[in-house]
Amino acid sequence: TRAPYQSWFARLTQSNLVASRAYLWLLTGDEDQALIARDELIHKPIRREPTFQYIEKSSHLFYQTIVAYDFLASWSGLSSQDHSQIRNKLAKEAEFYYRAMTVSKGGQHFGNQQTLGASVLGMCALVLSEYRGGAHTPQEWLDRALRAIKCPQNFWFWRPDGMFVEGNG
Repeated sequence: TRAPYQSWFARLTQSNLVASRAYLWLLTGDEDQALIARDELIHKPIRREPTFQYIEKSSHLFYQTIVAYDFLASWSGLSSQDHSQIRNKLAKEAEFYYRAMTVSKGGQHFGNQQTLGASVLGMCALVLSEYRGGAHTPQEWLDRALRAIKCPQNFWFWRPDGMFVEGNG
């Protein structure tokens, strides 16, 4: 009810991001926000940048979904089937990122592109640490993410396209 929190909370309540809705439930217990977040986590696909499957831009979208599930995971309104559907969806996307860490193509170059993609893969590995049923385990996702983040090429300063790292990583 006081600055600066009042304006921050007002922006949070006006946000349509799934992570914001889940966070509102976590902070306030607002069941309506939890229901909206649940429905989005189950029914909306995880978006990727459509043209080149550009992992730097897409990683921000994947991050929102991972965080929303992490916030909402303890909510009693999620059935075991809901958990399973959401976890399977996150795991499928994690596998895409896992494979992306083995190549360097448009949208997956060293520096911010690969670092952001690897960071979100590592965050998914932590949130789904007990998940089984994918082609790889969360431990394998985390190992690949950490190798990609620590890759020396990500820290080259003088290179043709420069050095730029930002965001969740």
